[in-house]
Amino acid sequence: VRGGARLFADADGLRPAGAVTSGAFGPTVGAPVAMGYVDAAHAAAGTPLFAELRGKFIPVTVAALPFVAPGFKR
Repeated sequence: VRGGARLFADADGLRPAGAVTSGAFGPTVGAPVAMGYVDAAHAAAGTPLFAELRGKFIPVTVAALPFVAPGFKR
């Protein structure tokens, strides 16, 4: 999902929840990743949402940042 995509709380696109600010393929996780803003009611990690992509609504999940825990010692 790229920046500017709208996020919805339902698969029919009737309840807006927010928007994606940026997104691309994440080589570290081996899958697409995106960041965006959502309403506080939908901001908990693990919350299922739907992103509008070319007229379809694809399922996405809210995740906490960072997507991958750092592996270095301090």
